[in-house]
Amino acid sequence: FPVTISKSICCFIDAEYTYDSDWASKLGVDNERVLLIKTNEAQKIFEGLVGRPKVNKATGKMTQTPGLLDMIREGHVITHVVKGKPVKLNLGKMGIIILDSVAAMAAPSEVSSEVGKVQVAPLSRFLTVELRKLTPAVADANVCFIAINHVKTQVGVMFGNPETTPGGAAWKHACSVMLMVAPMSGAENVLEDKNEEKYGHKIRVKVEKNKMGKPFKTAEFFINFTSGVAHKNEQLLDLGCLYNVIERP
Repeated sequence: FPVTISKSICCFIDAEYTYDSDWASKLGVDNERVLLIKTNEAQKIFEGLVGRPKVNKATGKMTQTPGLLDMIREGHVITHVVKGKPVKLNLGKMGIIILDSVAAMAAPSEVSSEVGKVQVAPLSRFLTVELRKLTPAVADANVCFIAINHVKTQVGVMFGNPETTPGGAAWKHACSVMLMVAPMSGAENVLEDKNEEKYGHKIRVKVEKNKMGKPFKTAEFFINFTSGVAHKNEQLLDLGCLYNVIERP
């Protein structure tokens, strides 16, 4: 989470096991305000977020073990360890939860199955049910939940769009905003230094779905691999000219 923002905290679910705290620090992330969870098992991720049912052996009644979203809503304070140093986090200040990524998650049937056994859409079936539990819990906790997914190509599709996303259509129906992010091709869309070493590129972001505004809008901007959005001033001028706030001479 950026060092410049001193109030909120973040939860990063690293299902791809690729989060590097040292590299994140160089990019300006305050690791002490990032609750890092490393697991790719879909069942553990969802039980950790919304809780899991538990049977009381004495009474035989079913109870619900609180999940992370319940603790956020109630403002619990927890302690996590960053490079051997214990740090307290007030979950009531949680502003964003990031899942990286949907494609890396393993469904329960995949975790317990034999090696090489082929299954038909196990993650899609799992998400269809569990997202109905996650959506209201996220809304009650008043946090922003971002799920990163991959775009893959289906083999053998001769007509129509061959692109697909892992996890089926459940995420598309559950989300409020869906953004398609892709790099733009062409030498003019690449940032290079004097030694012709690439340090960034231009990307296009298209709003595929939007329940909070008008959909199907597109934005294009340069990304620097080490500092984020590049050429901010130039892009602000372009936006000003686009909406007639600024007139070009």
